[in-house]
Amino acid sequence: SLHDALPIFIEAIMQQVRQSFTDRATEIDLYYTLLSNIITREAQLIFPNEADVRENLNVRVTSILKSSATLQLYNLVESTISNCLVAIHRSFSNETLQYSNLSDEIQKLWIKFHYDYFKATSNEKDILHNLKILIDTWVTNTLPVTLTYKEFTKYNQGGNFSGNLDSKEIRKLSEKYGIDFNLNCDEIASVKSRRNKLAHGEVSFEEQGRQDSMEYMVVLKDRTVDFLRQFIQAVDDYVTNTKFRR
Repeated sequence: SLHDALPIFIEAIMQQVRQSFTDRATEIDLYYTLLSNIITREAQLIFPNEADVRENLNVRVTSILKSSATLQLYNLVESTISNCLVAIHRSFSNETLQYSNLSDEIQKLWIKFHYDYFKATSNEKDILHNLKILIDTWVTNTLPVTLTYKEFTKYNQGGNFSGNLDSKEIRKLSEKYGIDFNLNCDEIASVKSRRNKLAHGEVSFEEQGRQDSMEYMVVLKDRTVDFLRQFIQAVDDYVTNTKFRR
């Protein structure tokens, strides 16, 4: 039956989330290992086609490389949170639940989506009219509610993070969906602010990279990855126990 298929479906979705996370985290580890080797073991570039001419990698180069590592870390944060939210939307949409069976949080998100949509596409006096038709149609005729994350973020500006994700924002998101998660991680705020300074050109890659020791960068990476792993666990618990249901 459909309900027996649900755990398999959810397991497959969460498997994708985990796999994507693992792949990206491994990518970052490879980069950090290279960077650490260059800095601590004073690596040199060798040019075999030029009689093995050797060239040192100076502090300017390693500083630029360090800044790139920050961008990769922030990329991991946004991709992980997005993938988790996509999984939640897929999970409750796949269940073909009626409005009355959804949790308060998901009901509010669904209404917010339509409110944003009507606001973007119709004039003021039509918004209420359209919302009424929506409620009459879905709630009275008990149609199943579906809402992909892509649809949800199309009109909802809050859906696209555009560089403002830190643990505070992630806790707010958790509350919005009803995910049981309230961990704090100062390191993600550091990653975010570094990423934004680079993205907006406030500092050069060299300036930014000079500020951070390799030791501190490893702390940033490890704590960020650990925090995200725990968030994935909370989302897994949320979808596995269908906490999007009333």
